[in-house]
Amino acid sequence: MTTTKSHTGFGITAPRFTPEDEQRERDNLTESEKRELETRLYGDPVHGDGCDFFKKENGDVASISALIHEMNEALERIPLDQKESLTHAMDLCPDQITDSEKTRFLRRVDYNPKLAAKRYTRYWEKRLSIFGEDYCYLPFTLDGAFQRDAETLKRGLFFVLGKDASGRGVYYHDPSRHDWDKYDLYSLIRASWYFLDLAGRLSNDGQSIVGMIYQKHEVLSDFSKKFVLQNLELEMDCLPIRCNAVHLCHPNFVFGEIIAPVLKFILGKRFRLMFQVHRGLLQEVVAQLESFGIHKNIVPYDFGGNQRLDVVSW
Repeated sequence: MTTTKSHTGFGITAPRFTPEDEQRERDNLTESEKRELETRLYGDPVHGDGCDFFKKENGDVASISALIHEMNEALERIPLDQKESLTHAMDLCPDQITDSEKTRFLRRVDYNPKLAAKRYTRYWEKRLSIFGEDYCYLPFTLDGAFQRDAETLKRGLFFVLGKDASGRGVYYHDPSRHDWDKYDLYSLIRASWYFLDLAGRLSNDGQSIVGMIYQKHEVLSDFSKKFVLQNLELEMDCLPIRCNAVHLCHPNFVFGEIIAPVLKFILGKRFRLMFQVHRGLLQEVVAQLESFGIHKNIVPYDFGGNQRLDVVSW
């Protein structure tokens, strides 16, 4: 069947996930899944990182060194045609191929060396495809790999607000600041990548983040299915970060009634369950966020918080 598509990438007949579907999905969770979901959503202020069920690292340097050795052996066994970008990186930017970076990838897969090796390889292949050969191997800084993305980065589309009560980095996105005449999709993805990585590094455990999306002023043309899918791929398959919750704040009619049902179908079960929608007056939404450990002090001033965003400082 032929469907009419807008800039969003959604066809008129795109599958949707209804509130009834969501309720059935939650009702079918096991008790173990419910406990894990609660930890993801609300964090773990006692331990300070929100991911207690992932923690195995205990400061044993010898154990971490052994795991890195196993990861390196697993990397050696990966066919060359599947790790060309990583191989080039080892030659062109060896200062970026460090044990500390490999430890981040080990953490992300619960210290499984084989899975860490595969993820690390995918990371470099993805980095090449998004940044291109001329920028892929430059230092991962604003004046290095991101030097051509200044316009995108300074628009305030993305920000790292700080840490929540559990020590998780809070990644912020305001789609209403999009201007497709100023940059292309790849620059948008790179800008998001920069702040996703920054949020992960800021967190207490070096990987755990929560997302906050401010949708109040978004129009249909601001939304991009390709951008959403690329961000999902970065979190699920490439970056050494773990998203534990996504808080959608003040969704307008366009997003709430047209985009969100389709988006939830695309997200899959894991992201659907961590997807929280907040509606109401400004202070009501702020109170809702605080119940999840996101304090008013780091919530943007524009929707009831205390933080005035300074994009230039990042």
